[in-house]
Amino acid sequence: MPAFSRPYEDEVLSSWLTRLAFDNGLNRRMLLTGAGLKLEGKTDFNIDHLNDIRALDVLSDYANCSSDAIRNASLHYYNNKLFTVKNNGAIPLIWQAKRPVSIFNDASGQGNLLFCPGCLARRDHPVYYRRKWRLSISFVCLQCKCYLREVCPHCSKPSSKMRDVSAMVDYKNCDRYLLACGICKGDISKCIPQSAPEHIIRMQQQINNYLDQPYGTTERYSVGYFKVVHGIARMLLKNSLNLRYGPFVSYVYHQTQTVDYRLDHRNADLADLTVRQRADVFRMAMWLLEEWPGRLTKLCIKYRLNQKSMLSIVPDPPLWYYNTIGDLPDGRSNEDRVSKRWTLSVEDLQSIEDRRKRWRYDIDVQEEYYNGNTSYIDPLPEYDRTRDLYEMLYVKRYRSYY
Repeated sequence: MPAFSRPYEDEVLSSWLTRLAFDNGLNRRMLLTGAGLKLEGKTDFNIDHLNDIRALDVLSDYANCSSDAIRNASLHYYNNKLFTVKNNGAIPLIWQAKRPVSIFNDASGQGNLLFCPGCLARRDHPVYYRRKWRLSISFVCLQCKCYLREVCPHCSKPSSKMRDVSAMVDYKNCDRYLLACGICKGDISKCIPQSAPEHIIRMQQQINNYLDQPYGTTERYSVGYFKVVHGIARMLLKNSLNLRYGPFVSYVYHQTQTVDYRLDHRNADLADLTVRQRADVFRMAMWLLEEWPGRLTKLCIKYRLNQKSMLSIVPDPPLWYYNTIGDLPDGRSNEDRVSKRWTLSVEDLQSIEDRRKRWRYDIDVQEEYYNGNTSYIDPLPEYDRTRDLYEMLYVKRYRSYY
């Protein structure tokens, strides 16, 4: 190829390929086809988590770049740090950022690309997408101390021009293409970054310390740690009327002064939450693992969660978790079911949905809290906007259950 560009140290593979393609008057798909790279059903945008990492080596000679630099630009860089790849080379989906779900369209299964408006707006630095922005456990940019965004600040749609390969010919330079929204074509860097509170920044720093470890050929402690954190985070979103975990989870929300993100009649999903909400849930999960093992085990005993209950939330748990939880009483606990109480009719929820024709993740019940005007907001039931939006999403997607 006549023009070469190297991936930056923290750049994600698809971003580098976009810049390389622009340098040579191509688009990503043409570049990969010319290099002889077979994507095995994946789009060129999702090459970041290609199963067979060895297939990326064909780009080395074609792009005049070392194979290690190319491999490190993919999400396989976090193998044995955040996760362990499956036998077929696949990266667990739970750690890949997903497109947020609207009240009209279920796009939770599609990959997404988070971004920091502060980093993209810095004209004294090159424009490119970071590798961490493809991870579901990335919430904050530590350099700008602001939340990452998952939607366009102008049209609030979860899109990126990076998805539209055919549109590359419409842009004269790569920077404008990388900064363009895939729907409204607005500049996604032109917005006011949303500052993150100190406790979330500290949590992200702790996460990044694990993610930035030197690569190792064997699984590190952090893989098991993140597996336990994810399992506890899912438990914290169990049905709010759950008789087994409900009292325990309610105490954690109250003690950490976090808005309750649970639903009344089904388990919430981490992939359905916004970046801010996911950050809050992961913060609670990591808080429970502090002062290990005292804090978690004392609360389990207090709220009658036995070893079976706590082992069931973490598939294939690490040994340090298994041994500690194995010391919990093996007595009976409340059944994992919910009460029959229901307060809103289907008609009421549909009426709410008609009045709220907007994207769920635009709602922020903690705006005052994040702006620093108050230490905590305990939303009244009639103003619990997050809850009623969850409820209407439930009605739209699970109508047959009524």
